Parts: sequence; structure tokens; C-alpha cells
Amino acid sequence: MVGKVKPKITTGHALTVHTVTSNLFKLVELFKVDKNKVLVAIVGATGSIGSSCLKVLARAGYDNFLLVDIERKAHFFDDLVVELKKMNPDIKIKTSSQIISIKVADFIITATNTPEAVITPDDLKSGAVVIDDAQPADVSLEVFDREDVLAIEGGLLYTPDIKNHFNFSLKDKYDNFSCMGEVIVLATHEYNDNYIINKPTLENIDKISSMAHDMGFRLSKFQNVKEVISQEKLDHIDNIIKNNVK
Repeated sequence: MVGKVKPKITTGHALTVHTVTSNLFKLVELFKVDKNKVLVAIVGATGSIGSSCLKVLARAGYDNFLLVDIERKAHFFDDLVVELKKMNPDIKIKTSSQIISIKVADFIITATNTPEAVITPDDLKSGAVVIDDAQPADVSLEVFDREDVLAIEGGLLYTPDIKNHFNFSLKDKYDNFSCMGEVIVLATHEYNDNYIINKPTLENIDKISSMAHDMGFRLSKFQNVKEVISQEKLDHIDNIIKNNVK
């Protein structure tokens, strides 16, 4: 097979970024909060997914961010802040290397590559919403026991008629991780080139999301490793958020 097979490469990050940010957009709309009044924290902010999520959110008009990453990556904050300021000169950005700093955040996207959980129950305020894209999870199991916070799996797509045939502990047989979804979309469209090797551009994200939409792919039901999120749980978090605003 040497010299006969020419595999094409993608990280899956473009469709993942679209899925993660779409979950945030959906929850912001569901809870009827003002996007200009919420503080969005990105844990793993300098990474491929974290930094790309920031750009998608900034383009959508979100303007209040907390960027969190480990100390040895803190020097990447400067270039990222400059890039975001070019998109919106009035954007408000704070940076931190301490996970406890997310205690003040309303919405948190987390996408680190650490092998262990980095967010514990003590790191979250009441009413906090966490969209976790990390595998293994960035959110500790104890977080799911808190009734006053919402933590969901961020990178899941419902892919009609496409089963993965693996036990990923997902809640529907047609649920797939969005990184795999990107491969499925590209293969279906017979895309014969590399797609994402480094960080995705906004153009990459828009293109793959449009292709996925045309295939009928959509966000999976809100879920985490513990459960599918019930309407009762969503209503409970909604009430907490409304009380916080008061």
C-alpha cells in the first residue's frame, strides 16, 4: 500500500468549534440573557479550540471575556488579545492562570488537553453554565451533583442514521462527537484534501458547519455523563440566573 494510499488529514476542530459555540448561543437564547452582560470564560483559551471559540463569539458580538490557561502558555495571551481587539476595539478581556478565577463567570467553555479534571464544584458560582469539550472531561464528576449549576458535553452532534457502534456513553444511538462528524462530512462530500491541520479559520468553521447542516446534522440533546438534561433542570438554572441578575 506504500505509495498508493494518500490519507488526508483534519483535526476535527472546525466543526467542534461550531458545535461548542452553537451550544452556548442556544443556552444564552434559552435563558434569555443579554450577551453583552454575561462574562464568558474560556479555559484552555490559547489552544486551537479555545482561541477559535473566542473568535466566533467575538464575531457574534460577545464582548466580555475571561481567558484562562496554564502559566507556561500565558505569553500567548498577548497576541490573542490583539487579534480580538482588532475584531472589536471595545471588547473587555481579562486573563488568568488560576482556575478559581472562573468563579465569577456566567458561562464557561472548557477545552484543555489535561488528562484529569480541572474544574471542581468549588470553582463555580451558583447558576454557572459549563460547556465542556475536553476528552477526558475537564469537569469533575462532583460538579454534576450540584443542582445549582449546569454542565453539558459541548462537542456532540446528532447525526441522523449514522451510528458510531462504540460505547461512548452518549445518550442517543445517533449521537457522535463533532470531531468525528467533521470526518464524516468531508468523506460524504468526497473532499480530497487536508482540511484542518493547525488552528481553523472562521472560513473553515463556516464552511464545514454549512456542509454539516446540509446533511441534517444538528446539536444533540443537552447531556453529560450523568444524564440527559431535563426541562426541570433547565428551568431551575433559568430561575437561578434570573435571581442573579436581580
